[in-house]
Amino acid sequence: MQVEKRLSLAEAQKAILNSFPLDHPMSINEFRKTKMKNANWQTVWKAISLINDTQKHLLENNIVLDLKKDGNRYLITTRQINLLSLPVEERVRYVRQKYFPQPELEDILLIELYHRNAVKKENAIRLKEDKITKKLLGEEKINKIEERTYLTKDGVMVAKGLIKLYPEIK
Repeated sequence: MQVEKRLSLAEAQKAILNSFPLDHPMSINEFRKTKMKNANWQTVWKAISLINDTQKHLLENNIVLDLKKDGNRYLITTRQINLLSLPVEERVRYVRQKYFPQPELEDILLIELYHRNAVKKENAIRLKEDKITKKLLGEEKINKIEERTYLTKDGVMVAKGLIKLYPEIK
């Protein structure tokens, strides 16, 4: 009879991080049976708990932990992250998720005017006047000329920012 090698905690963590399916809740037993057949339930539980506790601590404290090899030794560094230290794409994603999960109707209108090239008087388009257009006129994001509407310089700038914030709006 051959004895199977016991999975270490480090091996279990690596296996979990590399093979746990995204957006698919699964019990420890289901995961063990499908992805880690030789793993002990307790080992999987300890590995998942350790990953979860570590992740929670790092996220709550905005900390990044780096491990780098320097010659024949490893250096561990931690650094506090803030919004300005993130790449632009991540900053935009963070701001959107936290403050602007869904675009307002005004945002959609500004993006639509920009996409239709209504950025100067010559390219103004007809829009019926309603609460939204009155609000945008008051904020000086749009102008009207002979029943036609176009974006002001401020409106163009806002629309460009909104396009970055909501790239799915075409």
